[in-house]
Amino acid sequence: MRRHLISLFVACFVMLTYTTKAQQVDTTMLRVRAGMAQQARRDSVGPQLRQDTTITTVADTVTIPQKIGQSPKRAAIYSAILPGMGQAYNKRYWKIPIVYAGMAFGGYLVYFNTTEYRFYRDIYFNRVNNLPDNWDRPDVSNADVKNVRDIYNKRRQQSWVYTSVFYFVQVADAFVDAHLSSFDISDDLSVRPAIFEPNGIEYAGGIGLKMTF
Repeated sequence: MRRHLISLFVACFVMLTYTTKAQQVDTTMLRVRAGMAQQARRDSVGPQLRQDTTITTVADTVTIPQKIGQSPKRAAIYSAILPGMGQAYNKRYWKIPIVYAGMAFGGYLVYFNTTEYRFYRDIYFNRVNNLPDNWDRPDVSNADVKNVRDIYNKRRQQSWVYTSVFYFVQVADAFVDAHLSSFDISDDLSVRPAIFEPNGIEYAGGIGLKMTF
C-alpha cells in the first residue's frame, strides 16, 4: 500500500512539473512569435516611411533690427579737414560753437605770444649787435629784454601745444560720438532694491540691488 502511494505521489509531481515546463515553453514561443511579427511590420513599414517622408526646412526669416548710425571714420576725417564739420555730420550742432571758440582762443594765444616774442627778439638782437632800434627804453637792460623774450617764446610753444591738443580732442570727440550713435541708449537705466529668496530645501532671505540696462 505504501509503495502505491509513493508511486502515485511521484507520478503527480512529474505531471505537475511537465505541465509547468510546457506552459513556460508556450509563453516563450508566444513572445518569440510576437517579436518576429513586430520586426516584420517594422521591415515592411520602414522603407515606405523612408521613401515617402520628406524633411522640410524653413528658412529663418526673423531679422533683428539694427540701428544704423554715422560712420566714425568719416566723422573723424571731416573734423580733421575742418574743425566742427564732424560734429555737424553727427548732428551735434550745439558743439560747433564750442569747437570754434576753443580753436579761436588757441589761435589768438599763438598769434599774441608769437608777436611779442618776435618783438623782443628783434630788440635784443639789435642791442647785442649795436644796431639802432625803434624801442626807446634805455632803462631796460639787455638781460631783462632777453628774459622777456624767453618768457614769450615759452608761452608761444605752450599755445601751439594747447591748440594742437584741442584740435585732436575735437577729432576724437567726433569719432567717439559717431561710434556711440549706433548704440541703443535707453532712458530705462535704473538701480532698484530687490528681495531675493533662493529656491531649495533651506530658504534664506536677502536684500540686493537689481540693475536694469
